[in-house]
Amino acid sequence: MRFLKTLLIVLIIVSLTGNILYSEEKLKISYEQAFEFKGEKLLNPLPDILGWMDDTRYLLKEAKTLYLVDAKSGEKETLVDLTPIEKLVGKELEVDFISQVSPDLSRIDFIIDDNIYLLGIKSGKLEAVTDSENRPHNPTFSPDSKKLAYTEEGNLVVYDIEAKETLLLTNDGSGTILNGYCSWIYYEEIYGRLSYYKAFFWSPDSKKIIYNRFDQTGMEQFTLVALEGDYGRLEQTYYPKAGYAVPKTELRIVEIETGNTVSIAHNPAEDHYLAFPVWTKDSEEVYYQWMARDQKKLVVYKYNIAEDARYHIWREERDTWVDFLYDSDLTLLDDERLIVRSAKTGWHHLYLVSEEGATQLTDGAWQVDSVQYVSPETGDVFFTAYKEDSAEHDLYKVNIESKAITKLSNGKGYHDVSFSDGGSYILDTFEALNTPKKILLLDSRGIILKTVADEYSNAVEKYNLASFEIRKMKTADGTELPFIILLPKDMDPAKKYPVIMRVYGGPEAKSITNSFMNVRDQRVVWLYTAQQGIIQVWADHRGSGHHGKAGAEKMYKKLSEVELADYAEIAKHLKTLPYVDPDRIGINGGSYGGYIAVMAILLKYDQFKFASAIAPVTDWRWYDATYTERYMDTPANAEDAYKNTSALTYIDKYVKGLRIIHGIIDDNVHPQHTLEFVNKLMKTGKQFEMLIYPDQRHVFNKAARRLERRNELDYFMRMFFGKSLFEAAGK
Repeated sequence: MRFLKTLLIVLIIVSLTGNILYSEEKLKISYEQAFEFKGEKLLNPLPDILGWMDDTRYLLKEAKTLYLVDAKSGEKETLVDLTPIEKLVGKELEVDFISQVSPDLSRIDFIIDDNIYLLGIKSGKLEAVTDSENRPHNPTFSPDSKKLAYTEEGNLVVYDIEAKETLLLTNDGSGTILNGYCSWIYYEEIYGRLSYYKAFFWSPDSKKIIYNRFDQTGMEQFTLVALEGDYGRLEQTYYPKAGYAVPKTELRIVEIETGNTVSIAHNPAEDHYLAFPVWTKDSEEVYYQWMARDQKKLVVYKYNIAEDARYHIWREERDTWVDFLYDSDLTLLDDERLIVRSAKTGWHHLYLVSEEGATQLTDGAWQVDSVQYVSPETGDVFFTAYKEDSAEHDLYKVNIESKAITKLSNGKGYHDVSFSDGGSYILDTFEALNTPKKILLLDSRGIILKTVADEYSNAVEKYNLASFEIRKMKTADGTELPFIILLPKDMDPAKKYPVIMRVYGGPEAKSITNSFMNVRDQRVVWLYTAQQGIIQVWADHRGSGHHGKAGAEKMYKKLSEVELADYAEIAKHLKTLPYVDPDRIGINGGSYGGYIAVMAILLKYDQFKFASAIAPVTDWRWYDATYTERYMDTPANAEDAYKNTSALTYIDKYVKGLRIIHGIIDDNVHPQHTLEFVNKLMKTGKQFEMLIYPDQRHVFNKAARRLERRNELDYFMRMFFGKSLFEAAGK
């Protein structure tokens, strides 16, 4: 018995010692992993699924091979292997978008050396479409796969693939006239960056194209100087700042065979925006949106080509601003009724619109995000929403007739879904705050059929990593605000730790969701930052979307005021925590977040002693007209609002602690913002840091992002601990 007791004690000691050793042997993320993309990867790469090709198969890209994958069985059929073709032509070929593949799977388009080529998938032959010094843009197959449309030098062009003929559909393109190619303001603020400047749309019967024609005559140009050659290179862009002239636009419909063109024009003397045309199935009518320059009124029209007449279908007006119906915000049903996503009630909800009027399908203090699919058989509208919690993104369906809502997604977190063409299958990319992404295959009932891929890797078990946590707090007026906190692992209860608050701000620009927090692979940097003994907090404010459009409208003509008040309350809350050092709280942000960081160091120095601001707006008079006027009106109409929201107004309140960064060829938030602000700041004689990134735009390239992540952490470590990152890392 004594022997057994002794043996038991020895085993317990060995077991405990083993656990202690195991804990001590857990790895930390290295400097090289965080900033040089070297060393062990903590996540498995997800497959590069380009999109659905039909109701049962999706297109998968693996290295240089494209596969058609049967969703249910997982069987792969090789569509094309580009490797031997690359060797044959001596050019690198990339397929990044499903739109590059023709609908009939016979061809793929490429831009090589600034010219368009078509690859015959069966023949393996490359055919040159253009031979020009002028780079073409946005080659797009017709629905019947027989033609290819693109823009070149401001003109809209169609290439007849079978006849091998080029048809010039417009001939007035120039530096000021653009046909089917976005003026900058439409690219950035209306059609969006993922449009890649494309502003033309094929009819379903492949016989017509509707396109925007932009006239930039009378607009001002902003000049940037890029590093190129001995004298540099001038870049000039038609960029309307707040209150300045915006491009005149009209929608035109051109018939491919005859070249006949009709114009859908509105009063040219009245500034307005026209966008988002949607064809009817018979290609005889098109829906489009008209918005007033002040963005307080939106009208959806239906235009009948044969009658040359337009009809009002939907109208919205608000005292603050209305939003365009982007992408799936307007869904045309087979019977030509519409599903519209609108914030008319103060929350984004769905409406069924017909000639008889509009019926609201969803309601409540929650937000519909987007319509994903509408079943013509059952009348079910499938949509994603922040319903059960403003940080949880789920899949639901609502029946048009009964209005019954059913939740389909499984698991608390963030579900990003993609429906097959006929709605039989759903690819659900699921993630949560501490759960890496996994791709699930669901049926139309939301039942999980299988896991397609999982980002989780066993490698992560070897590391002693901190965990992210969503918390909520109430402000003095009772408004609930969510934030995410990342505490260093194994904190010393006797110590107090510094904090970096990471923000964006801005109206309806939600940052806090129950997702994996790995945008642009930054998670490893944030975990490395936690290892340095720094608490990190991500925060939203009442206007970011958690409280609907009604919450965002509190920001009208008061940009930064609402955000700063809420962020300051979160900072005050953090100071009540026993492990937070109240004198070492910094704030960090880029773009609009950079603006907030600058305003915080000027107006909330009692809460934020340090600020790192990337590409900040410093005066809204210098930002683009469409975005700025939406929330601020024009400088002429709202002089006080522009003064009160300008960082330049509060230069005399600056104490110290600012780091400001900008790319020298930023064509979105021009470096003018930083340089004008710094010019005034220098005259105060007070300390600040500035870093200019040569040859970088608003979104830095991968190498510059890596440098900036490193430089930002170095700044905060010097401010918090009096030592640099490089010293701490032995660099």
